[in-house]
Amino acid sequence: MRTLIISMIVQALALTLLSIAAGTNFVAIPVVILWTIAAWPFGPAQNFNLLSLAPEASGIAQLEQTLVQFCFAVGAGIGGVALGGASILSLRAAAVVAAVVVAAVSFGLTSTFSKRAATE
Repeated sequence: MRTLIISMIVQALALTLLSIAAGTNFVAIPVVILWTIAAWPFGPAQNFNLLSLAPEASGIAQLEQTLVQFCFAVGAGIGGVALGGASILSLRAAAVVAAVVVAAVSFGLTSTFSKRAATE
């Protein structure tokens, strides 16, 4: 869980810094590298988290990865359409806000299911 939280925080900070430093390649390139490095451990940590919650349901991890890839594709399409009518800075800000909302809901659901499983 700690890896997931740290990864998301670093990604959110990197995206925020990228919004601020979008005009300068000298700053933007290292920030993109930082963002990419922070994104890599998220997938395996998420799979481990899912399998630790329900080891008998390993198919969920495969489904989760399939949905992640599908959402990447959908997000890229929506991003392309949105860039036609909005600035890149507003799209980045919206992505950070959406990520925080999804994370908050996800962690809330995880704790709810964990509490329910502990009482059963």
